[in-house]
Amino acid sequence: MFKTIKVKDIIDEDYTNYKKPSMFIATSQCTFKCEKEDSNVQCHNCDLVKQKTIELTFSEIIERYLKNELTSAIVFGGLEPLDEPHVIIAFIQELRKTYNCNDDIVIYTGYTEQEVEAERFVDANLLDILKNLHLLGNNNLIIKYGRFRSTNNFIYDSILGVNLASSNQYSKCY
Repeated sequence: MFKTIKVKDIIDEDYTNYKKPSMFIATSQCTFKCEKEDSNVQCHNCDLVKQKTIELTFSEIIERYLKNELTSAIVFGGLEPLDEPHVIIAFIQELRKTYNCNDDIVIYTGYTEQEVEAERFVDANLLDILKNLHLLGNNNLIIKYGRFRSTNNFIYDSILGVNLASSNQYSKCY
């Protein structure tokens, strides 16, 4: 069972990636699929890649989050959270089960919904796991889907309450 996560950064109070004040956790892995598919794209997280990777326990992060009275959500993003799906699932389980915290969780992924449902996650259907985990809460797990496209325009996402970088991106609640 996973008890640690490798991150590039943690922003204790973020107001740009979700409509609620959030802790933003920048994960440390990415396949750079956006750049591979669109030669005009330079990853907007290219500076993040250069940052030192640190490993923290789930409890260190969760306790830090819970001590902050201003935040009411956790957002995973930065690079690609779903390149380590089992770590993210274990973190959410720890938050829900051990700490009895039912705050909103947002996962920013560059994968499509179809990739998350199908071949991208060979050992399990990640979306089914996320939908069926009874510990995840009530319609407050949000996944933002879609790659950054250099030729697309910003689009407002009413679920997240923010503008997304490309019109092919959208979010769904689970």
